[in-house]
Amino acid sequence: QKVIGEHFEPFLLDILAAALLKLGDLEGAEVRWRESIRRDPAPLNAWLQLGRLYNRQKRFADAAKVLERAAAIEPDNLDSHYQLQTAYKFLGRPDDAARESARVEELRRKLPASNTGMGATP
Repeated sequence: QKVIGEHFEPFLLDILAAALLKLGDLEGAEVRWRESIRRDPAPLNAWLQLGRLYNRQKRFADAAKVLERAAAIEPDNLDSHYQLQTAYKFLGRPDDAARESARVEELRRKLPASNTGMGATP
């Protein structure tokens, strides 16, 4: 906390959290993402990354709470809905999981076709 002053930008906290996650410091990453949200709750990234972390830790109730916020912030973000679907599934909420699954498929259909670099398809 000595290095991170009161005016530290939230996106820099997100970068620090991602680095801590890579180093295996899950608690440190969680603290930084929560601090990023406290300083500016509007951006999607900290909410989504926190939800992914909670799913990874099998903290599905915590995951659902932050991922619901992520999905509200950016309704067309496929990963938010996918992660939320996962949380709902493990919470035993099949109707909510099915709704999120349908949203994931809807968003996938909207994605541009991937270019494999193999030339035109006949």
